[in-house]
Amino acid sequence: MFRLFISPPELLRVGNIVKLVGDFTDVLKDGDILEITEAVEVSYRMGFVIPPNDRVLLKFDNSEEGLKLYPTSTDTFYEILMGFKADGVFTIYPQFPAGHYIWRLDETGMYPDPDAEEGAPNKYLGGFKPEDSPIDKKVVRTYTFKDLEPLVLEIWNHGTDYGKLIVDFDINKCKFKKLSQFDLQGYEVIYREILHPELMEW
Repeated sequence: MFRLFISPPELLRVGNIVKLVGDFTDVLKDGDILEITEAVEVSYRMGFVIPPNDRVLLKFDNSEEGLKLYPTSTDTFYEILMGFKADGVFTIYPQFPAGHYIWRLDETGMYPDPDAEEGAPNKYLGGFKPEDSPIDKKVVRTYTFKDLEPLVLEIWNHGTDYGKLIVDFDINKCKFKKLSQFDLQGYEVIYREILHPELMEW
């Protein structure tokens, strides 16, 4: 569900329609059509100091160690843009669920190994750099839903000294209502697809 765009994507607005691709929860299934009825933007920023060759795990869920970036209602989802400001050498690896790297290749063994020795072929595989999505030009987007398994960003300091990293979130709280085929009958509907995180491996 983490997507890296070329330019900053537009946030959803009231009246926009989305279509779910994949089964997200027990009540939000593949093919569901949702109309945004309320949208409120909330900013959230946090900073880290990470030792060399060490990492932090940012869990987006509402667990004790999580960032609490999951909604608590089944009629709301969060659309989240992320930007980064780094003083150091960092690589960021998306996971879903926790411990499973999303961006990998088909060949056996071709998955990220961020703790490998320098020069290892898959040390930086499937990761992106903070400068790929700066705070003033956020191009990384994800969505969170109540009861979805944890989305995780594994952030590694691959430098030789302590590094500082700021993560800046634009959180768009989207309340929605489900639309039926009857609601859509006779209309040409333009919608945005939201892919289940497991489908993002492509």
